[in-house]
Amino acid sequence: MGTDQKIIERYLHCVDEIEAGHIFSPVSEYLENLREKFYLNDLNPDINLIRRLLSTRIHLKIFADIADNFESFLSPENTTINFLKAECLFVQGMIYYSKNQFQKGIYKFDLASKLYFVEGVTDRALIANFNEYIGNLNCGFLNDNEEILRLEYLKMKSIEFSSDKSLALALRQLSYYYYSTKKSLVEALEHSRLSSSIFLKIRAMGDFQFAKLFECFLLFKKNEHDLAKEIFDQVFSEFICEERVRFSYDLIRHLLYQCPMPILNQYSSPSAYWIALANEVYDDIEVNKEFKQKKFPSFESQLIVILSRSSASINYLCELLWPGLADKHQLWNRFYRLMNRTNKKNKIIGTNEKREYFLLKSKKSN
Repeated sequence: MGTDQKIIERYLHCVDEIEAGHIFSPVSEYLENLREKFYLNDLNPDINLIRRLLSTRIHLKIFADIADNFESFLSPENTTINFLKAECLFVQGMIYYSKNQFQKGIYKFDLASKLYFVEGVTDRALIANFNEYIGNLNCGFLNDNEEILRLEYLKMKSIEFSSDKSLALALRQLSYYYYSTKKSLVEALEHSRLSSSIFLKIRAMGDFQFAKLFECFLLFKKNEHDLAKEIFDQVFSEFICEERVRFSYDLIRHLLYQCPMPILNQYSSPSAYWIALANEVYDDIEVNKEFKQKKFPSFESQLIVILSRSSASINYLCELLWPGLADKHQLWNRFYRLMNRTNKKNKIIGTNEKREYFLLKSKKSN
């Protein structure tokens, strides 16, 4: 096994940890290790690219968006390894979707899928195919018949190639289809539960939470409110795994517990399908209000959001705040200036004996 293969296997392990919601340890230690390797290994561009890919994936989990200069530091031209080229295209597609630029995202996922297939990485190729399908759906390029045919084909291929992630994604989307198009609560519930069980098995926690939230919605529609509350309380006893889940979470919490109704412009990247569900339940001006992309948060706000989840080292905070930059000394200078600005009015960030930064008055992210 070559060095490149070992690095890629560790990268894939970290991607799995990020999907499981473990965005601090052990991923943070690996990112710091990659930065050291980058400087000790003649500035190996593949090592630096893997670091950027991981940092960007984590940033998307926390903020559901990223600054607009990502194309340059995630360019597939920065590597000769086809798998990493595909990963760059895949992550670029994720970013375009977070910005509601679906046609650009479709193009990136299509290219990524073709490269994955060439490399024999069928599981990731099928996931890219699913994401391409989602983009076409959001752009209104598919009618009801094309929608179900594409989903059933993806389901069949996922079973054929034993791809759990793409199978679970197809099942969750089929649950949406059966509810919205076929008006079958029973079939929608069945598919939602099947998808959530697979997501849980493979530790794709953001997708698991999405599936469980939809199950709660379906139970609410069936007037099984107590069961919906039981599932909701079990799944969200600790944390919301990803920012993209937050609008759906707040909508279900409103339906079940009469908490304040979510207002679209408070969210970074709400799902179009969940916006439609909200409009179905409420004919309210705040929910129906046209969505405008939320302004990208300041670095001060980003720092506070990250630390509201966990204490973190300066190196890891720099990775999440500036994933495109490589020079350690430049990053540290930026970070210290940011700390001074953030603590200027009221000291809200401190350091502990491990030299980690934390919020002096920590706020739960939920």
